[in-house]
Amino acid sequence: MSEKQVFEGSRAFLMIPPAIARDKELLKKPKTIILMGEIISMLNVTGEFFMSNKKIAERLDVSARTVNEYLGILESKKLIERTKIISQENGAIVGRQIRAGVDLVKRASLGWGNTLHGGSETHFTPLVKPTSHKYNSNT
Repeated sequence: MSEKQVFEGSRAFLMIPPAIARDKELLKKPKTIILMGEIISMLNVTGEFFMSNKKIAERLDVSARTVNEYLGILESKKLIERTKIISQENGAIVGRQIRAGVDLVKRASLGWGNTLHGGSETHFTPLVKPTSHKYNSNT
């Protein structure tokens, strides 16, 4: 791991799009939402997610098996994609890579105008609306 990849996790905020935070299925296991926030935050900083299941388990106060279950849920919803890293020498699994899934991009960018933030491009409104500036007339 290079120095630029060192990332100990978010210190101030997790990045969780509203469409993920309000997903009815994910709300049944709310730590999946927190895990997704950790993943998005790291992807945003480093471009890849490399935290081990053991480290994630410590952060979320769950077992490594539960972390794997959460990752499976996120993958089934196409929010992440996991790829096993196989050793060239002996064919053993030596790690895994997590990337943003196709639905993560959709959920993060669409639906700003929809009250549940789950809309489509037709519901898209800009984040910043033009405003008229007031000028101080006490000159």
